[in-house]
Amino acid sequence: MLYDPVLSTPSNKQRVGQVVAHELAHQWFGNLVSPAWWSDIWLNEGFASYVEYIGLDHHEPSWGLLDMFVYENMHLVMDLDSQLTSHPLNVEVNTTAQITALFDLISYNKGACMVRMLRSSLGNTTFLQGLTNYLNKMAYKAATQDDLWESLTEQAVTDGRLPTNVSVKDIMDTWTLQMGYPYINVTRHENGSATVTQERFLADGSRGPSEGPEYMWWIPLTYTSKSSSSGDNITWMSNQESVKVLDDVAPADEWVLFNVEEYGYYRVNYDASNWRAFAQQLIVDHSVIHVVNRAQLLDDVLNLARAGKFEPLVKRSLHLYQS
Repeated sequence: MLYDPVLSTPSNKQRVGQVVAHELAHQWFGNLVSPAWWSDIWLNEGFASYVEYIGLDHHEPSWGLLDMFVYENMHLVMDLDSQLTSHPLNVEVNTTAQITALFDLISYNKGACMVRMLRSSLGNTTFLQGLTNYLNKMAYKAATQDDLWESLTEQAVTDGRLPTNVSVKDIMDTWTLQMGYPYINVTRHENGSATVTQERFLADGSRGPSEGPEYMWWIPLTYTSKSSSSGDNITWMSNQESVKVLDDVAPADEWVLFNVEEYGYYRVNYDASNWRAFAQQLIVDHSVIHVVNRAQLLDDVLNLARAGKFEPLVKRSLHLYQS
């Protein structure tokens, strides 16, 4: 009824599979546990929008859907979320019009990106056990995002997956209660260290209104380099740190890449020499860099350039690879 193997296209088959997986996920996220109020609707739609990729990838692993998630979901919503007109994931709503407006890319796509980032940051085992505890505890009840944070924190503390005296709520409130997202600026040093700064990314290149809150996040920093195959270790940059120095990141003559497989919901800018090293690597042997990070580099380049935060000469170098 939904798919005809004779008439339907492969893309239609994929879309039908994702919709079915999405709606099946609502048996747990929405039905078994319902949001206490519409402000938490992203828990329903964010989880379902991520689970649809996991479920269909299990059935059709050759499609590479977990990689496709990044440019089908993350890059799409990051464009919207970089506007001054965006809104937080969790926002107070009271009228029918306000509630209807929540069913948008922020709740679905950004919500899915938050789930994906949490799963990566806590580790698959800790995340799934904490999620199971949450579903069991809140079954046939109405929950808020704080109920989820509590269950995940308990499991993460048990497994040693959080910084000392920091909860999942501390981290995730910076992502769900304020709009937008950060970009980090990475500056390399001759001794192999790197200085990382964070600020809000806006597509128009501005720093936002002069009045109002200063946007800062808890950012899970991951990185790898030309000579390193590992990018699993996480260094947390807190919402109190506008600048962080990392020691022994990589030899000064090698490129270093942050946000491995783009599990983090943020953009990355580098100094000119690191960008040139990327351009050279992509031209000589692009397969050294993961396909998701190749997509990330191009997406970050285009958006950083549009925001006026990028050197034109470096942009042209990377376009040689793209062409």
